Amino acid sequence: MSAEISGASVRSTAEAPRTAAVVLAGGRSSRLGGVDKATLEFGAGAAPAAADAAAADAVGGTRGSAPTTLLAHVLAQLAERGIAAEDTVVVGPESLAAHVPAGVGVVREDPPFAGPAAGIATGIRTLAAAPRPSDITAPATAGAASESGTHTGAPALVLLLACDMPQLGVAVDVLVEAATAADPTSAEDPDAAPNPVAWTACTPDAERGGTQIQHLLSLARFPVLAERCRADDFVNAPAKALLKGLPVAYVDVPEESGADVDTWQAAESFGLHASHPRWHEAMHLAHAAARPLAPQSVALAEAVGLLCAEDVVAVRPVPHYDSSAMDGFAVSGPPPWVLDARPGDTVEAAGAEAKPVATADGSTPSPTTTPLPAHAAGAPLLPGRARPVLTGGAIPEGASGVVRSEYAEVRETEASGAEVRPNAACPDSEFEPGRHVRKAGRETQPGDVVVPRGVVITPAHVAYAAVNGFDELPVIPRPRVGLLFTGDEVITEGVPAAGQVRDAFGPVLPSIVEHLGGEVVLTLRIPDSRELTEDAFDRFAEAGVDVLFTTGGTGHSAADHVRRVAESRATATVFPEIDVRPGHPTTLGRMPGGPTDASSTESGAGPRSMLHVGLPGNPLAAMVAVRLVGVPVLRALRGLPAEAPRTVRLAADLAPWKVDKVVPARRVREASGRVDGHSPNAQHAEGARSTARDGGTSAAGEAWEPCGATGSNMLRGLSEAEGYLVFPKVGARADDPVPFLELPW
Repeated sequence: MSAEISGASVRSTAEAPRTAAVVLAGGRSSRLGGVDKATLEFGAGAAPAAADAAAADAVGGTRGSAPTTLLAHVLAQLAERGIAAEDTVVVGPESLAAHVPAGVGVVREDPPFAGPAAGIATGIRTLAAAPRPSDITAPATAGAASESGTHTGAPALVLLLACDMPQLGVAVDVLVEAATAADPTSAEDPDAAPNPVAWTACTPDAERGGTQIQHLLSLARFPVLAERCRADDFVNAPAKALLKGLPVAYVDVPEESGADVDTWQAAESFGLHASHPRWHEAMHLAHAAARPLAPQSVALAEAVGLLCAEDVVAVRPVPHYDSSAMDGFAVSGPPPWVLDARPGDTVEAAGAEAKPVATADGSTPSPTTTPLPAHAAGAPLLPGRARPVLTGGAIPEGASGVVRSEYAEVRETEASGAEVRPNAACPDSEFEPGRHVRKAGRETQPGDVVVPRGVVITPAHVAYAAVNGFDELPVIPRPRVGLLFTGDEVITEGVPAAGQVRDAFGPVLPSIVEHLGGEVVLTLRIPDSRELTEDAFDRFAEAGVDVLFTTGGTGHSAADHVRRVAESRATATVFPEIDVRPGHPTTLGRMPGGPTDASSTESGAGPRSMLHVGLPGNPLAAMVAVRLVGVPVLRALRGLPAEAPRTVRLAADLAPWKVDKVVPARRVREASGRVDGHSPNAQHAEGARSTARDGGTSAAGEAWEPCGATGSNMLRGLSEAEGYLVFPKVGARADDPVPFLELPW
């Protein structure tokens, strides 16, 4: 049984009882690319409106202040409301202990990812333990005050929260007020509804109307839940299972207080970004940050390689008429057959002019013996009659089948004129009903899907669409790409002098973009200049590019203008850098673009947004960044799904290093020994790529090793590579599976 309580109407002067909190922070975040939500950071000056000044200070409300994490922001709001650190438990990975204040507990449900109810139950059992286990408490900093002596016994109430609601402070206030409000129901009244033991927030549902119950924005009486969680671990149960059967009051709270960070678009709206994601997190974030372009209809010849935006459905049968599979004679009934038309005569087609028929012996027709058009079946074929027909020609009504020309002969008779008879070589099978007749609709029926939504259109799809009568196909268009090359020291031809470097990007990035399905619409080259960089960004925005790739200028020196200009224009920063080598200074963000929004499938016009992929200046670092960030962005814009990396077997041990490394690599064949690294065979390399694409791990009898010369400023190793290996920072042993990424060409 439940009661409805309006948050706006609940007021109480009673002192709030001691309240604890269990904060879930260890979900899979699948819609956010698997990134740890709790450690997403607010950009400077981009924190959401906080419930009060203290929480606003905690998130860094002024430009230039230190960023804070989403989890820290939520915990700051709880602390401002008097919820002690010792009464707060975060359920998530152990690594979160570095992101919480002193005294806050960090525990993990067992098994991990056992669901929200199991996570809350773990937190409740932790709070109920006396004394608090020291090994779940974040280490106290020097001089930090602890409130461990201010409370004894168990709390009266406990908040059940998810860490991905940045503005939950107001909802917490309303829930606590509801719990402490005087109960107007007399305890002596046997007909009265039972007093609530839990209060769950409800927010307006703008999309579907009505309200949405926020089970992970609830408050409950601690002793009741503690007893429940002692008896049940709630593995793989939803959050509402914890309160099943209990009297719950549903409390209205403002819509914004229940807004959560469930997608990358929601993260953008709160100014959140990932700080230094690992390689796989960066790939997922890059894919999630880009939205498929709006569908367009293009001519068949332009559709190959594009993603089909919707099912293309047949509107007529294919073939759309009964046709002959052979050159010969359409016949009706058993032999012999009187020939309806002799070679050179004409056969009347219904509604058409008379046309000369072809010769029955297969000889090339003269101008006066033009073959009967395929669509002209002529008058119905009477029993005992035959009529010449070519492959693909229409079968006349009344025909029982087709006799191939090599099994037939035409004879002149006095009684009936020309007569068709089977010759001595003709098998009995030629007289079977329907022989050599392609029935209408045998390939396609109306309503059949000709090209399914979501496939990359091939020449075969185009040909099949053509025979079905389509002139255009609905597709996700090619992303419009801009390329900006920077650097005072870069020359585009000749041998560089001391202090100069030869451009390695200009000759290859356009072809890589084209290979990945993009269309380069504007290319600029500028020296290191803040003013010129600003002007270049303006030109790309005016050109309406969907994604801008820049090379160089992503470091933190005085000459790195690309990073500064991008940060000053960004409406959202997906990540400022990535935690991988080479490629660490890679940045991804969103900024204003042209006048109309062609980068969204949403209806209606709006400001166009332009994604910016900032590639490092070192050539191998930039190539790695293209693979980790550029490929996912272009795939998402084209409507393609995120990649699932394969694994291959490692040839030798790898020592641990400080971060993950993405290294050009080649295949080693055990049967023939190590592959010569200077000039790998092209066919061998293609076989390696096919293995990685088609299978989960490398084939038996082969392993992979890093190429030589793979420093961030080197390209020789990449020129010898058959793919990229991802070396985990913890190291690996020979024969261990390690992630493998195909080359983007």
